Amino acid sequence: MNSRAAVQLAQLERLGSVSRGSLLSSAMLAVLLAFMLRYSVGRDVLVGWCTAVLAITLLRAGYSLSVRRQHVHTEAGVRAALSTFRAGVVISGAAWGAVSYLVFPSHDAAGQMFSIFIVAGLTAGGLVAYGADLVSGIAFMFLVLAPMIVRLFMDGSEYLTAMGAAGTVYLGFMVSSLIGLHSHVMDNIL
Repeated sequence: MNSRAAVQLAQLERLGSVSRGSLLSSAMLAVLLAFMLRYSVGRDVLVGWCTAVLAITLLRAGYSLSVRRQHVHTEAGVRAALSTFRAGVVISGAAWGAVSYLVFPSHDAAGQMFSIFIVAGLTAGGLVAYGADLVSGIAFMFLVLAPMIVRLFMDGSEYLTAMGAAGTVYLGFMVSSLIGLHSHVMDNIL
């Protein structure tokens, strides 16, 4: 195995070591968000979104478990496992990004704030969970946060526009923090 594949294997092992907690958190937050928005958002849309997030999370958990059991050690196997992990992160990030359009309660200020709080917390967790892989971390943060930021700017109200600006600053800070964390993780791997 060449040195790049060895580094990717170490990244994959690090990602796998934190995946249980991040996947469990994602599932719990999806259920909590759906429960809290049950009176503000259409039931079918809310149940559909929550079911999709839970299914994606379950599939990602199963994949993570299978990778750990297989003990991937070939270069091609490591590349394939890391690519599949990243695809799962992208799909999960897109599902969470859909909060901004599918289940964001347009006439419920408390529900809006709760949704924003959940999305911000999820990306903070993603910083730690995906710190070993810059591609996964940046993709997840942008897919989750960018739709919310756009939604806030599109609303046009003074407060939500200001929150969109704050969200943009937050996203920049999170990406900067991810780059620093990733550098530290890679120093430990190398």
